[in-house]
Amino acid sequence: MTARRWGRRLAIGLAVTVLLLLALVAGALLLVDTADLRRTVAEQVEARTGRELRIDGELGISLFPWLGFELGPTRLANAGGFDRGPFLVLERAELRVRLLPLLRREVAVDRVVLHGLRLNLARDAAGRGNWEDLLPEASAAPATASGSDATDATQGGGLAASTVRIEGIELRDAALHWQDAASGQSLAVRDLALETGALAPGVSTPVRLRLRLEPSGGPSLALALQTEASFEPATQTLRLAALAADLVARDERLPDGELQLGLAGDLTADLAATRARLEPLELAAGESRATGSLQLRLADLPEARLQLAVDTLDLDPLLPPPAPDAGSGAAGEGAVGPAADPVASLPLAALRGLRAQAAIEVGRLRARGLDAEHVALRARLDDGLLTLERLGANVAGGRLQLGGRLDGRADTAAVSLRVGIAGLRSEPLLRALGGAAPVSGRLDAAVELDTAGATLDQWIGALVGSVTGTFADGAIEGINLAQRIRIASARLRGEAVEAAADVRRTDFSRLHFTASVQDGVLRSDTLDLRAPLLRVGGAGTLDLGRREVDYVARILVTGTLEGQGGAEFERLRGLEIPLRIRGPLTAPELELALESALEARAKAQREQLRREAQAAEERARRELEQAAEQEQRELRRRQEEAERKVRDRLEDKLKGLFD
Repeated sequence: MTARRWGRRLAIGLAVTVLLLLALVAGALLLVDTADLRRTVAEQVEARTGRELRIDGELGISLFPWLGFELGPTRLANAGGFDRGPFLVLERAELRVRLLPLLRREVAVDRVVLHGLRLNLARDAAGRGNWEDLLPEASAAPATASGSDATDATQGGGLAASTVRIEGIELRDAALHWQDAASGQSLAVRDLALETGALAPGVSTPVRLRLRLEPSGGPSLALALQTEASFEPATQTLRLAALAADLVARDERLPDGELQLGLAGDLTADLAATRARLEPLELAAGESRATGSLQLRLADLPEARLQLAVDTLDLDPLLPPPAPDAGSGAAGEGAVGPAADPVASLPLAALRGLRAQAAIEVGRLRARGLDAEHVALRARLDDGLLTLERLGANVAGGRLQLGGRLDGRADTAAVSLRVGIAGLRSEPLLRALGGAAPVSGRLDAAVELDTAGATLDQWIGALVGSVTGTFADGAIEGINLAQRIRIASARLRGEAVEAAADVRRTDFSRLHFTASVQDGVLRSDTLDLRAPLLRVGGAGTLDLGRREVDYVARILVTGTLEGQGGAEFERLRGLEIPLRIRGPLTAPELELALESALEARAKAQREQLRREAQAAEERARRELEQAAEQEQRELRRRQEEAERKVRDRLEDKLKGLFD
């Protein structure tokens, strides 16, 4: 008998043997009491974990051509010391595996079905999780050499990844709840649904995912995602092609109560190298569209790189309204609480252990009513050190440049800020920053500030640096210096104040200032304001922590007005008038010392007159002395002349006697 015939008979014999074995197993399963089986399983689970397992539905078992299990409503109790509610609830589960492929060391799984899954995860105040008692104990045996397990799986009796095929996964109406007693945070995942096509190595399959996130203290997030997924075991490469995701955030603090974001692109992940790349990356939110790429690398120090080009971006709907002014008072009065302190709530710990680079360009940007164009941002994060390499934008007819860094490597954050402004209209910028524009005009400025601290008050109190700036062709809003001086002058003379238009602004052609900052106090002794009728200098301080100003401006009247008010300014020409500005920054007291300035000028004039009188008296005395001295000299001359004539006559007579 040939070997081929022996082989055929052997195969038939093996097939008959397998069929007989399957028949025996089938008969045994048909004779099994599923109620007893459910009780046995529940008893074994409780014996091993101390938890009650309750299977209310039937336990369905099938054999050929599928080895299948179907589980009805099931509940698993929570761990001891946690909430008395269940740890896991399941309405229905199905799992079926083809028998004949198992003989070829292949796994062919029908669709895996899970319906109505409810999972409650929790961690107590000591950090213990309610799932830990379900995990297998760590093996004490030493780890095998890298790659040996994989070799055993593909050589010998194991199953290779290429021999596993799952016809799909169907997860419906699932939910997960997370509660952390240590931090007080909670998270709920609701309406979770996952559906996939056939899962096999190297085969592209459709994937659809839906879920809703409800974090504590944050907006709810609804996610809908679909893609074509594939996995190559040989290269450990996962691809999500034509990835499309829609994210909707809902919160009463958002404009119209919600924010919609769309994402599309192709994701490639190298699982062996723990690298992923999303390119092209497309984002859409309202009228904004962005394209770019995102790269991720998970290593000892995770790294991310983002490149993004945005056409338009309106941040106004996302930004909170400007905070009301804290008012005046001593340091700390009206200060924000720890929960609202923007410095105390900085996520410094989240910045550590990460590396990231970002390059973002925005064609048009709007924030707090301020429009900017050609916005370019370059930033990097290096294990807690966040560096703003460049943030530039064309704003309000000028150019704004910012740079700096936030050092979050320690518990106390340190900050450096550098600002350059060139030819920018100041009023829209000041309104965007503080809601009001006390000074208008074209601004050129440079700011250098450094600080450190754990709270906003500490940041302000530790500020050091310098500020310099020049406003051109602008105005100081809220005060008309010329009008105030004219009215004060008229009142001092007891004259009626002439009615005039209530224009509360002081126009100027140039306003230049410099200041230094030390320990949160801004000090300036350089001010040069040039107005049509006035020149203003001054010196003083601004306490940024207390929000109080103490400044003395010295106003020099340099011109006169045509018509109304001209006489007052003619009388005041050349007068230097102190203006004391003191008190809360939002509502300081203004004290125009015109009377004292006039008294000082009158005193100076009287002193001048006294000095002139003294000088005249001295001149008169000197003139009298000179006249008297001249008269004496004339008398002496005449006397000498008379004496000379007498001598001459005497000499003539004496000559006659002896001749």
